[in-house]
Formats: sequence, C-alpha cells, structure tokens
Amino acid sequence: MKAKDEGLIKHLRSGKFGDSWKAWSKAVTWDPDKEFDAMKSAMQKQPTEIEKRLGVLIDDQKKLLASLKAVDGM
Repeated sequence: MKAKDEGLIKHLRSGKFGDSWKAWSKAVTWDPDKEFDAMKSAMQKQPTEIEKRLGVLIDDQKKLLASLKAVDGM
C-alpha cells in the first residue's frame, strides 16, 4: 500500500527506475507509528494555532469597531 502511495508503479511505467527505487525505499522503511505520531502531534497543535489566528482576527475587528465609533462620534 505504501509503495502505491509513493508512486512506485507510476515511476516504473514511466521508465524512471531511479525514482522507482526511491519510492520502494520509502515504502519498505516506512514507520507507521512514526507517521501516526507526527499526524497526532499536528492535530493536537491545530486548536492552539486556530485559537491564535482567531484572536488576531478578533483584535483586528475590535480595532476596526473602535475606529468606526470614533468616526461616528465626530
């Protein structure tokens, strides 16, 4: 399955044997636990990153609102 993901057959069909070897090498040395841990770590970081981005957007909206209120008060 991982060989398919790495494009082994596609590389073989196109005559790119060097790329085929690279794809095969990646497939047979693939560590599913390591990939799972990396994906899990990335997913755990997402809420924090999203929260930071939302905080920036909220602050921008507050500044815009304050400037609109200032214009309205003139």
